[in-house]
Amino acid sequence: MHAAGESAAGGPPLPEGTFAIVLAAQDAAHLESISKALALNALGHVLVREPDAPFDGAATAIGLVPAPRDRVRKLLQALPLYR
Repeated sequence: MHAAGESAAGGPPLPEGTFAIVLAAQDAAHLESISKALALNALGHVLVREPDAPFDGAATAIGLVPAPRDRVRKLLQALPLYR
């Protein structure tokens, strides 16, 4: 959920009814590939990296700026809900 705050920080107020959904990626490399796909599709996002050990700069999350569902769904529909 921390990534959601990172992606919204400093931006305009979030629209009424905005909510966060946490999805699961396989690993840091998978997060990197998702980040690249989001960038190629001009979807604003923040790739969060954990600077401390044991992660040492590895990607740990992505916060996605609110966007139309149809644009986001096609890129993220294969990711399961995080449990």
